[in-house]
Amino acid sequence: MPQNETNQDFGELILTGPQVGLGYYNDPDRTARSFLQNPYNRQFRDIAYRTGDIVERDAEGKLHFRGRVDFQIKHMGYRIELEEIEAVLATLTDVKECAVVYRKIGDSIGQIHAFLAVESDQCSAIDWGDVAANLLPSYMVPRKFTILTQLPKNANGKIDRVHLLEFLEHVQ
Repeated sequence: MPQNETNQDFGELILTGPQVGLGYYNDPDRTARSFLQNPYNRQFRDIAYRTGDIVERDAEGKLHFRGRVDFQIKHMGYRIELEEIEAVLATLTDVKECAVVYRKIGDSIGQIHAFLAVESDQCSAIDWGDVAANLLPSYMVPRKFTILTQLPKNANGKIDRVHLLEFLEHVQ
């Protein structure tokens, strides 16, 4: 595990055990991306699950969640965790659920796009960009907002970000 400036361990959390891969049955592509040989056991086959969670171990050995490996972007020279934007948007009273995706437009440019499921149709008239601009640094404010009745879910019940990116391709 790499070391950071404060000499504490940090990196991607991996798990082992019989229950970590039930959703990957008969899906060899996802299995290959999500599982690896346990790096702490080279004596025998010991498959570990890559959670995608970045954790940091403190001096007492406790793990602290620090973000996700798959939701960090570099935008306008800044490293941004898309989950940080989602966390702010999720605090808004009328927002039931939200997701933020990054759509690449060219080699070095892209747009932050927010999808919101809101409480009522009246919320569609809100200028969500202005609301976000009052809560986030300017470089983190989504360029576009899409209001949906509910956000699409994948087979595991999580928000389907791939579907949201595909949706953007069809409406642009």
